[in-house]
Amino acid sequence: MAEVNHFKADLRELEFELFEHFRMGGLLESKPYDHITEDDVRMILKEAYTFATEVIGPTMRVTDQQGCELTPDGVKVPQELHAVYKQYYESAWNSLTLGEEDGGQGAPRLLGVAVTELMSGANTAFS
Repeated sequence: MAEVNHFKADLRELEFELFEHFRMGGLLESKPYDHITEDDVRMILKEAYTFATEVIGPTMRVTDQQGCELTPDGVKVPQELHAVYKQYYESAWNSLTLGEEDGGQGAPRLLGVAVTELMSGANTAFS
């Protein structure tokens, strides 16, 4: 039986914080972020939430139960996280705020913080 995801977040609340409280729209109008629109940010948040709830969240119980182990060869993490990390990197979440000149997506760190909040909330052990 597949694990159930128990993580929930209010995307409207995140959007409020980003656009109304922190005024991210103004940030997106200037370099180096002018290639990203408010619609892009909303789409990224939605995709991050989907990844957090469908991929990361279902691993919370097993990673809490198994925990990590320090071995002479390094840290051993629960096997379930290997696939999650693979998907995380294949989906380029790791390069969201990395500059475009360095192969990243060049998104503002403020957006990166919101995405990290979603993923950490789904399973802190993953983060």
